[in-house]
Amino acid sequence: MSDSTIASTTGGSLNARAGQYCVELERLNYGRETIKLYLRSIRRLSQLMVSHGLALDQLTPEIAAELLLRTEWHGDRRQYAVFAVRRFVTYLVTQGVVKSPAPTTRELVRAGLRGDYEDYLRRQRGLSERTIGHCWRFADRFLDFRFGDAEIDLGAITPGDIVAFLQRLTTRKAPFRCWSQPPFRRFATNCTAR
Repeated sequence: MSDSTIASTTGGSLNARAGQYCVELERLNYGRETIKLYLRSIRRLSQLMVSHGLALDQLTPEIAAELLLRTEWHGDRRQYAVFAVRRFVTYLVTQGVVKSPAPTTRELVRAGLRGDYEDYLRRQRGLSERTIGHCWRFADRFLDFRFGDAEIDLGAITPGDIVAFLQRLTTRKAPFRCWSQPPFRRFATNCTAR
């Protein structure tokens, strides 16, 4: 297949799938501006795939993120664009358009930990599914912070590791830290403004 054939196939396929994805996002009540950002990110991904001669069947969430991270990005929404293309490619995997990459040993270990942790929160603590999801996001970020790409050894975690992680979360500047204005304060401000 020639480069021009790959380019037209990749661009056309991604544009058609992007339209389907937008319908799905609308069904999930995403805002108009959020959907526009997703579309811009997907269009940029399509352009990068064409310029790199990357076919749709070679795409993975990691490759999509790497393509965006390697390019110059105008504006401050680069990380969100990376998140958006990862979600889009994950959607393509669920639709069977893109093959799911074989999980690595690290991902298998992390999946086992997640299952055990969620089971504990569900059975022992009685938390809701939404709260369990939030708890796992923090636990996952902590594991990345503490171990990075190294093998996870839960016995090696110290109280100092947890303190360092929490300090890192609370000292980051907005928009990366959402504790600068608690939701109840925003709500109270909005209510009194009426």
